[in-house]
Amino acid sequence: MHKALFAIQSASTESVNAGSMSRLLRLFAIAVLCLSAQACRSAPGELAGLWASGPGACEANAGILFAADAVRIQLGGRTEVLLADPHYRLRPNGDTLEVTIDYRTRGRDPRLRGEVVLVRGADGWLHVRAHRHGDVLTGSSRTRLPEADPLTRALNVRQCGANAWIEGLRGRPAA
Repeated sequence: MHKALFAIQSASTESVNAGSMSRLLRLFAIAVLCLSAQACRSAPGELAGLWASGPGACEANAGILFAADAVRIQLGGRTEVLLADPHYRLRPNGDTLEVTIDYRTRGRDPRLRGEVVLVRGADGWLHVRAHRHGDVLTGSSRTRLPEADPLTRALNVRQCGANAWIEGLRGRPAA
């Protein structure tokens, strides 16, 4: 009886170990996929290229670049990070496109995040609709006033170069 009980326990332990190992391998695969998805994420194609406040800034190669790892300010050949670790969400709405960028704020506390909501209108310009800072742990939030927010002025931009959104397709006027 004792040997039979030991054999049953031994067989169940092996199946539990195999099941645990299978679950562990599945979790590892999921973690690798999640990490690779973060590493491969990119900025939306709708925000590709240089964005600037006007033709003079475009000619001077000065403006905003939206990338996977950061939103940068470019002036000539130099760039500086404006928004770190951005996460983009797009919401098309008829003639407009709303882009929400969740980003890591400057500072030492990783729980502090910022969110800026940009709207691209029928004229092709990006305008800031809202800009907030929040604490992930407490849920507290602070909204920036547009008149006093330098980010609002910096992100009031239009894409440099030819753009079908503004100019229409094949030389046809935009609707």
